[in-house]
Amino acid sequence: MKGIGLRGKMAIFIILYTVTALSLISVFVYQTVQEEQANSRWSQMSLRAVQWGGYIADRLASGIAPGDIRGGPAAPVSPPRNADEENDSDPAREFAALIECESVAVYSEKGERIVVVKKHGNGRLPFRIGPGAEEPEVPEEERGGLAMMVPLSLGGVGRTVYCHFGLPVDRGDLSRVYKAIAQVGITLVVLVLLLALAAHRIIVRPILTITDATELVSEGDLSEHIRVTTGDELETLARRFNRMLGRVRKMQEMALDSSPLTGLPGNNSIQNRIDNAIADAEKVCVVYADLDSFKAYNDVYGFEAGDRAIKMTAEVIQEALAGLPEQETFVGHIGGDDFVAVLPDSHAGSFGRAVCDDFDFNVKELYSEKDVKRGGIRAVDREGRERRFPFMSISLGAVSLASGRFCHFSEVASIAAEVKKAAKSKEGSSFVMDKRKGSPVRFERYSDTDVMPAVKNP
Repeated sequence: MKGIGLRGKMAIFIILYTVTALSLISVFVYQTVQEEQANSRWSQMSLRAVQWGGYIADRLASGIAPGDIRGGPAAPVSPPRNADEENDSDPAREFAALIECESVAVYSEKGERIVVVKKHGNGRLPFRIGPGAEEPEVPEEERGGLAMMVPLSLGGVGRTVYCHFGLPVDRGDLSRVYKAIAQVGITLVVLVLLLALAAHRIIVRPILTITDATELVSEGDLSEHIRVTTGDELETLARRFNRMLGRVRKMQEMALDSSPLTGLPGNNSIQNRIDNAIADAEKVCVVYADLDSFKAYNDVYGFEAGDRAIKMTAEVIQEALAGLPEQETFVGHIGGDDFVAVLPDSHAGSFGRAVCDDFDFNVKELYSEKDVKRGGIRAVDREGRERRFPFMSISLGAVSLASGRFCHFSEVASIAAEVKKAAKSKEGSSFVMDKRKGSPVRFERYSDTDVMPAVKNP
């Protein structure tokens, strides 16, 4: 049933179950009708046999010899209920007219046939009786109807009147009806079981599978991967569930690796993103960003102000990538004032200019009005000498992966650090793109842990 939607399948099952239910009802109605008809015919035949017995007894009591008995009892007539209905046809009378014996015979107490009052169509009675027999023995080829007997006692002499009816439906036919009903009933039960099995396999089981997987996810187990091949909305739901679960796993990994200050992915995520870009031969650019004069600012204004500067830098970088497709961009926080961005090659230049311009525009808000007027701050450098430091600036070093000259993350990190160093040598915020085409120095992976050797920043 692949290719049929869930609503279509439900409609098919509802129709099949409805047809099955109606079939069962029809079978039981048919059974009831047949039984009522058989019982009615049985009663009519019993009445007719008694009438024949009374008729023969009356003739024998009148002194008429058995062989001289002629005619037969009149058919039962239902009297009209009123004068207006006197000429109308009576269904009971018409039905009674059909209940007629095909043959009538008289037997002695010993089972000897005395006389045949009414002959069968083929000239023979369709049964014979032996001495002492309680039931008539009917030949197989003549069992086409029903025989009834009426006991008589005339002057202490016992007689038995046997009547044979050739109606097509009698007790034997009704037993065959029961067999047919049983067969139909068994078939319908099997059909219902098959429908239930199909419904469980196509609808119920996939839903239970998705429900169980949802329960596991709610308990924190994100390793579940469900497989549903129903070809309908349930399969689509399973695929979307797996994709959602994959995204949740990635988000969890990024959350565990992310920076608590900026919420951006950390070192592991950065390495995985760049390694994947190399493996997939993506035409992307890796940009390594670093702040200039950050240490001096942090020393003068304190760690809280330094954290505000780092958050502002993260916002500037993210804002510069806002116009690009989300799946094509990436921003990571290495730590401190170092960031990494991955974006399409074609947008690297505009990205660098936007970051530099926005950073220079917003950085003055981090300084006091006094320092803004002086154009900088005074602080102690790394050599312990006090000197003047300008406003913080940002240096961006970009490396393109489109040339295919990199094998793994360590090579990209090494070249990006060199380019960033070149950008830092320029005054103010700057963006430098690596345009070298030669292959970089190869860094081999450790054979036992498959971990990249660390690359020190310049």
